Amino acid sequence: PLIISRTVGAGEVLENGEHAIFIDPGKPETIRDAVIKLINDGELYRKLSHDGNKYVRENFTWRRYAENMLNFLKKE
Repeated sequence: PLIISRTVGAGEVLENGEHAIFIDPGKPETIRDAVIKLINDGELYRKLSHDGNKYVRENFTWRRYAENMLNFLKKE
């Protein structure tokens, strides 16, 4: 499962609690808390592992990127 900073670009496309756990980069204890949460909650660990992986594989392929770029350029 992903643990990501709220300040990175992935935070714009992933959902907290659905695809990843978001942490505050200015508060190291949030990283600790996220890791402990995943250790203690096997169901959340499996959900984030599965759903996050599936979301990224379905939405962030080179083909999808190229299609999005072509669509964007056609609009200009």
